[in-house]
Amino acid sequence: MTNITTYHWVFAGAFAIVFLIALGFAYRDDAKKAPDMFKGSSRFLIIVTLIIMVLIVVKILYRLS
Repeated sequence: MTNITTYHWVFAGAFAIVFLIALGFAYRDDAKKAPDMFKGSSRFLIIVTLIIMVLIVVKILYRLS
C-alpha cells in the first residue's frame, strides 16, 4: 500500500469511468434486444446508487466527528 502513487489513482479512475461507459452501452444494447427482461432495472439501479451515496456520506460524517 505504500507504493501507491497519484498515477495509480488516475489509472484506477480512468479505468472505472471507461468500464462504466462500456457497461452502459452493453446494457442499452441488451435492453433493446429483450426489453421484458429489464423491467424495473432502472429503479433498482437508482436505489443501489442512493444506498451507496448514503453509506459514503455516513462514512465521511463519521470521520469528521
